[in-house]
Amino acid sequence: MSAQDTGGGTLPFGPIQMLVVEFDRTRFDGEIMPEFDRLKRAGLIRLVDLLFVTKSDDGELDVLKTTDLNTDEAMEFGAIVGALVGLGMGGEEGAEAGAMVGAEAGADGHVIDESAISR
Repeated sequence: MSAQDTGGGTLPFGPIQMLVVEFDRTRFDGEIMPEFDRLKRAGLIRLVDLLFVTKSDDGELDVLKTTDLNTDEAMEFGAIVGALVGLGMGGEEGAEAGAMVGAEAGADGHVIDESAISR
């Protein structure tokens, strides 16, 4: 996904869609990532953050995370999301605090933190 021209500048992200998908099977035939790669090459998608979680019968979680963002982009995206959430919750002061927290959260290159995964 490319940046969007707003007439007065360029936004680094947008439009954004969040998809949460649950599969009804535990084995995959390697068709998911090649399809994502095909869509990325076609310029149709950009993975802001992708998280695959599987749970074995004994309750162990396997986690795979990937992103198309570099660390700077992840921090910038985290700051944007944090500012928007902060603005909604605490006005301008909340937006500033949210931007700082969001940028810090993206410093590892991912938007989704592993602590958000239920064990």
